Amino acid sequence: MRERAIPFASTTCLNGHSYVETLDAYEDAGLERVELGYCPDTLDMNEIVTSYDFEFAAHNYFRPLDDDFVLNLASRDESIRQRSVSYVCNGIDFCDKHGIDLYTFHAGFRADPNLSLEFPCEVALYDRCFDLFVRSLREVAEYARDTDVELAVENNVVTEENVIEDEPLVLLCEPGECKRLFDSIDPEEIGILLDTGHLNVSAATRGYDPATFVEESAPYLKAFHLHTNNGESDQHRPITPDDSTLDIYQQFPDVVASVEAKFDHASELAAHLDTLVKSYPTA
Repeated sequence: MRERAIPFASTTCLNGHSYVETLDAYEDAGLERVELGYCPDTLDMNEIVTSYDFEFAAHNYFRPLDDDFVLNLASRDESIRQRSVSYVCNGIDFCDKHGIDLYTFHAGFRADPNLSLEFPCEVALYDRCFDLFVRSLREVAEYARDTDVELAVENNVVTEENVIEDEPLVLLCEPGECKRLFDSIDPEEIGILLDTGHLNVSAATRGYDPATFVEESAPYLKAFHLHTNNGESDQHRPITPDDSTLDIYQQFPDVVASVEAKFDHASELAAHLDTLVKSYPTA
C-alpha cells in the first residue's frame, strides 16, 4: 500500500479557542490541512480563509451566526428545516467561492433539540422524519450540482440520553439506514462522513457490531472523522495504536480523514497526525 495523505486537523481540536488563535497555532506547528469546524468566534470567514495558506475542508457549523440554532434537516418544523437547508446551501456557496472541495454536515434528528442538545421527551414517527431528511438532502444536492463541492452527511451518535422507549431520537445511527438512505438519494451527489467516535458510542448503546455499519456504509464513504471514546459518551479522545478505530481507518486508503480529537497544544496534534500516517501499512 502507498503512504496515506496526512489527515485534516479540525479547528475543534483545541477546545475554546477562536479561529485566529487556532489557525495561528496550527501554522506554528507546521500543519497544512485544516477542517473548519465550529469555533467560538464572530469573524468574517471570508477573511479567515484568505489569510492562511492551508488546504481547507469544511464541516457543519463552520460559519458563525449571530443567532445560533441547531441544524436539523429532518425537522417537522418547516421553518427549522428550511433554515437548515439554507445554512447548508450557503455553506456550499462559501466553499465553491474559496475552492474548498469537501463540505460535510450532520444527519437529521427526530426531534428538535435545544442549543444544549437536550431533546424533548417525545418521539416523532421515524418514516415521517426520514422522508423529510431525504427531501432536504435532495434539495441540497440539487443546489450543489453546478459546483465543484463534494458533500457528505455524518452518522449521528446515540447515547442513553437520546433514546426514548427504545427509539433513538437521531437518524443515520444504526445498520440498515445507509441502504435506505441511498435507495432514495444519489451517492454520487452526497456520501457518508463516518465519525468513528459516534459509531463507537452508537454501537455500544444499541448493541450492534460496528463492523456491520462500516460494511454497509463502505460503498458511500467520502470522509472520516477520527477520534475514540469509552463507548458511553462522545469524549473525542485521540486514537491509540491498539484501538479498533485504527483498523477501520486503514481499510479505506482513498477516503479523506479529519482528526476531531481534543489536544492541549497544536504540537501534540501535529505529532498525532504524523503517528497516524506512520501507522498506515505501506508494504
